[in-house]
Amino acid sequence: MSESNFEEMKSIYLATILEIYMNGEWVRSDNIEEDLFVITAWNPMGQLTSDEENSKSNMLLKYDLLEISDVIYPAIGRNPNGPWQEEGFAVVDISLSQAKDLGAKYRQIAIFRISNSTKELISTEN
Repeated sequence: MSESNFEEMKSIYLATILEIYMNGEWVRSDNIEEDLFVITAWNPMGQLTSDEENSKSNMLLKYDLLEISDVIYPAIGRNPNGPWQEEGFAVVDISLSQAKDLGAKYRQIAIFRISNSTKELISTEN
């Protein structure tokens, strides 16, 4: 995806409701003070993929994340206006470079960074 396409899609992606399972409950990203990245392996390059393939890819992503960080939380990104949702992971103690590389490895257009209750969308293109 070109940078101009990323910019066109940015507002749609930023509308995503992110929820992270922390301390026994689902918490919306706008209530999280911790610095973390949210990455998924679902629907590479925005192409619909079967739940079975998405789950398999997400498990491989989880193994990759465990090589980098000991602090990984389940995460869900949801469309605020419909039934669409994707599973992923929120990860702490990972660099921007590592997060972007993993997003690119799993063919994601973008990843999220959460910092001080603020959600930022980051392109995985270098």
